[in-house]
Amino acid sequence: DEGVRAAVAEALAGFVLDRELGRFDTAAGDLLVSQLKEVWEARDESVDVRARALESLGPRSLPWVDIAITDAYYEADSRLRLAAVRAMGASANERWLEFLEETATSEDPEMRFQTANAIGLIGSEAGIEQLKDLLADEDDEVVIAAISALGAIGGEEAVEVLQRIDADEEGPIADAIEEAIE
Repeated sequence: DEGVRAAVAEALAGFVLDRELGRFDTAAGDLLVSQLKEVWEARDESVDVRARALESLGPRSLPWVDIAITDAYYEADSRLRLAAVRAMGASANERWLEFLEETATSEDPEMRFQTANAIGLIGSEAGIEQLKDLLADEDDEVVIAAISALGAIGGEEAVEVLQRIDADEEGPIADAIEEAIE
């Protein structure tokens, strides 16, 4: 079942991260990464399964993973582009901020939401400018994701940006600001 294969590919992300950080058996981790690579490269596999495989590969710092992420970023299918953005965030690599600057202005609110999440996962102060723009987004979920990303990045500049957000905010946005500042 396609849904089961996609869920399994997604569930393996933690093991890929553990392999990257040296917290998982090298041989087993490399086999897992190799199998996810095969799924990503299988053009006869469903887009959703391939997308989840790519997302799970995101933390692995191998040249071919960067190429796969870049290839997915330029795909016509929005599911693969979203997977590329999620994989960029999972990589925690600042090199992707240039790509995320472009997706931060996407017409698709899901893309802007995932962009904010990815910038937060990368955790670089270099992403704060992009997040400032997303704080003015028309979609509250994007705004909350940008606030959370600023909280994840931390530091004086991020806190200053959070403190400047309209003090009249209420509800989920106010809660997100409070949580992010903490």
